[in-house]
Parts: sequence; C-alpha cells; structure tokens
Amino acid sequence: MQVIGGIEQEILVWSDESGNIYPLPDAAMQQMREQLRVEQQRAERLAEYLRSQGIDPDNLPES
Repeated sequence: MQVIGGIEQEILVWSDESGNIYPLPDAAMQQMREQLRVEQQRAERLAEYLRSQGIDPDNLPES
C-alpha cells in the first residue's frame, strides 16, 4: 500500500529487467527538483569564482 494524494491505495509499478523499480511521478519530480537545486548551486559557485577572477559572469564574450 502507498499513500498517493492523501489516499492509501495499492499501485502497479514498473521495473526493469534487473528488478529496479521505475520512480513514481512524485518521486521523479522530487529527484528533478533536487538535481535542479544542485545545478543552481554549482552555477552560483562558478559565478562567484569568475567574479573573484575579475570576470563578470553576466557579461561573457560570445565565442
């Protein structure tokens, strides 16, 4: 049993050949949000580093 949308219910899940269960939409969305948060932090650190090197990350030259 699993609670989905506040309702306890049985669910059908899909798995790959190794038995790894594919995430439900809520879990997949949470994983995407976490990945986005990590990437945003990485971009902020890179921008800070560029500023420390005298480079404006908001005004980079075209390549």
